[in-house]
Amino acid sequence: MNPRPLRTLLLALALVTNAIAGDAQRSDASLAAGLLGTWEAPKRHGSKKIVVQSTYTKDGLVVGFTTSAARYPDGTTKEIRIRVSARWKVQDGVLFVSDYKTEPPGLTPKGWAQRYKILSLGADMVLFRALSDGSEQYRRRTKPNR
Repeated sequence: MNPRPLRTLLLALALVTNAIAGDAQRSDASLAAGLLGTWEAPKRHGSKKIVVQSTYTKDGLVVGFTTSAARYPDGTTKEIRIRVSARWKVQDGVLFVSDYKTEPPGLTPKGWAQRYKILSLGADMVLFRALSDGSEQYRRRTKPNR
């Protein structure tokens, strides 16, 4: 049996595997670069009321706020704004967010993390799918890139 065709096939497979891995890394790098900046979530599509804002920085930090309803013992509720910071990275097309810190402190369990599949990312909008429950989350840039 001539080993040359087998070596050629193995070399070709290695080149294809390296090319695919390189494309995935470039894709993750381009997704991460596309997320840099400030994004907001309106209460509903088209609304001016913003319920979440997140700023992604090159050093892997995301800071911003989320709104929630505080419930008091007398049954009343009040909308409050919670400051949030966390670490982020993109891997295999998924946004990983971890190491949460909140103000007021202690609102997230220690070690809590979230994962979001990046479904669509444009200059002015991004659409995520939460891997925990499958919900889709729309975000738009605070200052659209035009």
